[in-house]
Amino acid sequence: MEFIIQLVPSSQNGQFFAWVVVDGTMHKVLINVPRVFYLNSKAPVTEEFPGRLVNKILPHGHNPYNLIEVVIDEDQFRTESRKLAAHLADPEVEGIYETKVGLDFNFILQIGCVCKVGKSVKKRNAQDGWSLSELHMKTTTECSYLASSISFFYLYHSISDQRGIYLVYFPSRSTIHAVMVTPVQNKELSPHILEKQFREACHALSVKPPVPRYAFTFKVLLCVDYVGIAKDAQKVLQRAISEFRSQLHGPAIAVVECPNVASVKSGIRALDDFPCVNIHSNARDSQYPALGWQIVAAKIGMRRCATSSRWLNEKISLSRYSHVPVGNIELDWRIQTADIFFARVLRDQKQMLWVSDNGIPDLGGDNEEETCYFDEVNQPVVICDGAYRKVTVELKIHKLAVTALLVEFDEDLTLGSDELSDLDEATPCVHAFRALRALIQRCVADAMLSGNIFADELLQHVYRWFCSPRSKLHDPALLRMLQKAMNKVLALLLREFRNSGSTIIFANYSKVILDTGKADLNAAQTYCDSLLETLQKSTLFEWIDLEPTQFWHSLLFMDQYNYGGIQSRPDQTSDDSPVDIVSRWNIADSLPKETQVIDNFFYHQHTIICFSPIPLDHPWELACNNPT
Repeated sequence: MEFIIQLVPSSQNGQFFAWVVVDGTMHKVLINVPRVFYLNSKAPVTEEFPGRLVNKILPHGHNPYNLIEVVIDEDQFRTESRKLAAHLADPEVEGIYETKVGLDFNFILQIGCVCKVGKSVKKRNAQDGWSLSELHMKTTTECSYLASSISFFYLYHSISDQRGIYLVYFPSRSTIHAVMVTPVQNKELSPHILEKQFREACHALSVKPPVPRYAFTFKVLLCVDYVGIAKDAQKVLQRAISEFRSQLHGPAIAVVECPNVASVKSGIRALDDFPCVNIHSNARDSQYPALGWQIVAAKIGMRRCATSSRWLNEKISLSRYSHVPVGNIELDWRIQTADIFFARVLRDQKQMLWVSDNGIPDLGGDNEEETCYFDEVNQPVVICDGAYRKVTVELKIHKLAVTALLVEFDEDLTLGSDELSDLDEATPCVHAFRALRALIQRCVADAMLSGNIFADELLQHVYRWFCSPRSKLHDPALLRMLQKAMNKVLALLLREFRNSGSTIIFANYSKVILDTGKADLNAAQTYCDSLLETLQKSTLFEWIDLEPTQFWHSLLFMDQYNYGGIQSRPDQTSDDSPVDIVSRWNIADSLPKETQVIDNFFYHQHTIICFSPIPLDHPWELACNNPT
């Protein structure tokens, strides 16, 4: 088995370098990835359309005629791009599909992070390269991805103007090399201070510190260098990493956390000898104080070093689940993983992909439907403004989209509203919708039966993934189909609330505010717990999570941007306990600045006057009657 650590593009079109671990040895292998696209022609197959006939389902219900799969080199594809455009203008050509599927994306879909090569490839020198057709995906169940620990080193960098810090941490050698960049040679750090900071970071994060070979207790070797410019710091790190490379036995990964990874790699060429896994840099790390910045920057860096092994192990676990090389996991891994999973399900069901990078699905070059993508996200909102003197509760709604995808609506679940029950408009996406439902069912099984935390994360972000134009499989038509199903589930949920005696104050996809009708907070909490328990027993709502986030003794509500009231507090035990007055009125922002202060004060008073459960001698009442 071959474990793919990272796939990186080479200088040649259609060629990639893959960092591969084979039998405990790291190789950098050249892989040729061809361009694959599909031409749907109404005319019979001729020599002008080279390829083979295939049978696939086209997106948006497009009719397949003579669907031809074309496999060519990337250079040839780019050379003949004008010829393809001419074919698209031909009335006999219905469309050309999957021309926007990236080669690296196609590789990850087809191969993943664990593969096996044929016998002919094994006899070939790894430097001669492989072709994509010679690789075959293997599941991570058959062979666990990077089951044995792999060596790594961690490179950290933060910078503010001309000041900065570089850290390189070698866990296998229990060594940390720090390089401070400062135009003023003010040395505030010492190896003793760094060691103390590292110990404290390990203790605070509950991280087991490294123990060197042939040692019985924790000991880390630290050294500190001071330079005037970043270029000199990179030279120091170049020597340190090169020395590590010369003494290395077995594969190793570079974990890099820098504001500008490309700049660091160009200055530290030794990184080219390792697959690099990038951590998104936290911008706050580079916000140094004016004085004592070295101690602050080093403390943050030591915390990053202490948690680097845990971070890498989590990313390897994510790679096992998503079947994506650890070096190719993106910052927003939830959207990336959902795209990968969805694309694999679509291909398993012989459906064509509509991958694009601009949020507009690639429908074979047909742009007639692009006008319908305007105003694609139209979330319903229920608002019943007024003054509510009984206890109200705000419930956060989780996994509404998941429920909409899992529930099979029966004819008995009609709502009497054509807007909510009519799904005919989006029927061309019915095949993709079924594939999506199969994907969500698999994720639910992984989360519920296997307790997989990554599957649960994906379920929490299903609707965000669907709405995001950064998704490679973003499709507004499919999104509208999902929204209609969500509207139906939300309407049924609100009906259950009304039937239980609640009054709907506000509702959308993410939260609902209910008037419980209870004057006592304890009674309202008991009522809320009983209501949620009843809903969880329903097969229709078993996948929805409703989380009470806030109770209000009294609420003056206009809309989600304009409201005020008296919030309950967890530590509030009696009527004489201090109360929290909340006032949120963005309509005041439209008034002149001179009147905004007076207006805000008016709303505070209005809130108290409307809900007056506060004694007249209460400090809040006295404060409102005494503006000074």
